[in-house]
Amino acid sequence: MSSTLHESSQSDHQDVPYKPGAAAPLTTLVIRLAASVTLLTGLSVLAGWVWDVPLLKSVLPGAVEMKANTSLALIAAGAALWMLDFQRPVVFQYGGQALALFVCVLGLATLGQYLFDWRLGIDELLFLDRQGAYNAIRGRMSPYSAVAFACIGLALLILPRSGLRSPAFLATAVTLIIGTLSAIGYAWNASELTTDVVLPPVAVNTAAAFIFLSTGTLLAIHKRMTQQTVSPFTMTSMEGKILTGFVGAFCCWRSGEDSPTRPPRFLQARHNR
Repeated sequence: MSSTLHESSQSDHQDVPYKPGAAAPLTTLVIRLAASVTLLTGLSVLAGWVWDVPLLKSVLPGAVEMKANTSLALIAAGAALWMLDFQRPVVFQYGGQALALFVCVLGLATLGQYLFDWRLGIDELLFLDRQGAYNAIRGRMSPYSAVAFACIGLALLILPRSGLRSPAFLATAVTLIIGTLSAIGYAWNASELTTDVVLPPVAVNTAAAFIFLSTGTLLAIHKRMTQQTVSPFTMTSMEGKILTGFVGAFCCWRSGEDSPTRPPRFLQARHNR
């Protein structure tokens, strides 16, 4: 009798496996929040191009604007992350992967234009670009953005493949690094990152979108790796590190944005031309 009660007590304290697709609610919330912010950022900038609202395109007066192709890629990437996070039905998986493939191809095509001087005619396919700030090639996104889209598109494309989670993680980390460094560049007024001293820069709203998108994608990768072994209400150490890094980078960006008393260097550089 006592042994039966002992076994029953042990079984009550054992972790109960849960269905694939179940995950920590906070993790799922952050993933879908990141996807939504990315999607809405792209839509708002695309609206800025449609109605010619400079503030929606560049956020900061005198800074480089987000290109129309960049906004389109962000819309596709945000939608892909949202669809892939659902995992069911299968059509969502295929749709998300198709959007991810588009993002990856657009990034690679733009990068090819920089590296091999291709003329693919995609830079002003949607809108004519008349902006003058750090705009050596009209309508073309920054090469940093092209690399970021190629990497995040690849990561989202192979996200459902369990054997390719490590490459997906590394590819997403590249996008996170590009977004974070660009955001810190604006916070610290680093002309090397906010002007075309070295290469055409990433727009500030693009940098913020990259941080959200890559954070959501890293969590989506980790969610798939742990969803069958982790309790639905437990946040793992990896998820905590990703969230902590994201919050830290965002706070650093916001505090730096408010602290300088001198004009940003991208405005000084433009004035000195």
